[in-house]
Amino acid sequence: MDSSRNPSVWGLVGIVLLAALIRLSAASSAGVMNDEAFSFYAASRPLAEMSQALRADMSPPTWYVVLKPLVGLTSEPLPLRLPSVLLGILAVACAFLAGRRVLGNGVWPALVVASSYPVWLAEAQIRQYGLQDLAAGVALVLALKAVRERLSATERVGYLLALCVMPVMHYGGFLILAGLWLALALGPAIPDRWRMLGLTTLGALPGLAWLAWSMLGPVLPDAVDARHLSLHLPRLAHLPAYLTGLSLPASWPGLRELVPGWTGQLLDLIGLGLWSLWGWGWLRLARGGARGEALVLGLGFLVSVGGYVLGHSLGIQPFQPRYLVPVAAFFVMPMLVGAGRFAPVLVGLLLLVNLATAGFFPRDPYLWNQDWPGAVDWIRQREQAGDVLAVSMPYALMGLNYTYARDQVEVDFSRPGQMGFVFRPGYRGLPQIPLPAAPPAGPPGPGRVFLVLCPFGDSELVGLIDWFNRHYRIVEARIQPCVNVWGRTAVFLLEPVAGVDPG
Repeated sequence: MDSSRNPSVWGLVGIVLLAALIRLSAASSAGVMNDEAFSFYAASRPLAEMSQALRADMSPPTWYVVLKPLVGLTSEPLPLRLPSVLLGILAVACAFLAGRRVLGNGVWPALVVASSYPVWLAEAQIRQYGLQDLAAGVALVLALKAVRERLSATERVGYLLALCVMPVMHYGGFLILAGLWLALALGPAIPDRWRMLGLTTLGALPGLAWLAWSMLGPVLPDAVDARHLSLHLPRLAHLPAYLTGLSLPASWPGLRELVPGWTGQLLDLIGLGLWSLWGWGWLRLARGGARGEALVLGLGFLVSVGGYVLGHSLGIQPFQPRYLVPVAAFFVMPMLVGAGRFAPVLVGLLLLVNLATAGFFPRDPYLWNQDWPGAVDWIRQREQAGDVLAVSMPYALMGLNYTYARDQVEVDFSRPGQMGFVFRPGYRGLPQIPLPAAPPAGPPGPGRVFLVLCPFGDSELVGLIDWFNRHYRIVEARIQPCVNVWGRTAVFLLEPVAGVDPG
């Protein structure tokens, strides 16, 4: 094929370059988040300890095993992010191929996936999202092809491998498999239907094997608690605004202070509008002779959303929109079909919003949740000999340690389901202690204390603050706002109150 006469080839090349530029820019400039620190520490542990400690985790340790050789060579964030970045770029190419098959034009959906902030944010981290997104993209392309024609032997092998990868990266992969299985079962006159259903079923077996082995061991009650049914569901109205990046302006500096009162309602309206486009596009596909494609896209997305909402309601797994990043392309294509002749305008708007974020706010802590390097620099400028770093949750301490002293501090996973901290003999940073949420029985340390309050998950945080208010006074503070529902992370420099017994 002569690529010089095929504009779609040059369109794909341009989109891949755009995806690479955005992801590499984010990967090279952004601070380290909590989950990334967890990836580094988990991958640095022996395989036996890793497998035992992650029994109750929603992500089997497959990605940490993949990272392990690289972690043995470096602890710098950028090299550890590169595998996910490169795999995510390939996932954008899959969105292009899927778009050509459904819309006859792969440029529009690929541009949205390439530039969408939640997608490139996830793929620019030391996490499994790049591989998860690629596996979902490959499965989508081949499932769409299978709706119309038989797959070759090589394509069937690729389809099976993609399906096997998703659940062993994150249990949410089971939901994507279930959606594809239902679509292939319900689709009209699908060639080789039973073989495709068999392959889709086989793809779940590796993940089920790990899940079965995990359930044979101890599972922490805090990790899985389905004893109480909660009918409090997450707000789904603005979910499409999140996946496409249209919710970003509410977090831009200036706008977030200007319109705090009606931001939520505006995002709901935008999200409902996108939901409407998606629904209309799905109907157009189904009525226009593409019922099989409509089922693959619709069920692949809706089963994933429904599974997470159900898990959230049962207390098994909290709903987080970022878990839907692997099926973003499943949503984008019907949405663009619904937009009709206005699809280029919608894509242009999405590009403008997302590229503005990528270009002007790559390090903004509102968009990255935790600015650990900023907190570390603040502490370093004020530390003195004998100071103590205390944290409301060890998880927060792990995030700080990645950028502060990752060569000398490790997390110990030797006890299943628990983590501890190991400080190497050569450690020269602050003497650090993990501080429980409840008020400690004794003083956290001599002299001054850098107290990091990371509020998410701390049911007794009020008691901790009250205890410190009685025994210490605040010298200086650094407040770190977060865009998520967990509130603010704060670092306080404290000194003991004279005449008060710290115990």
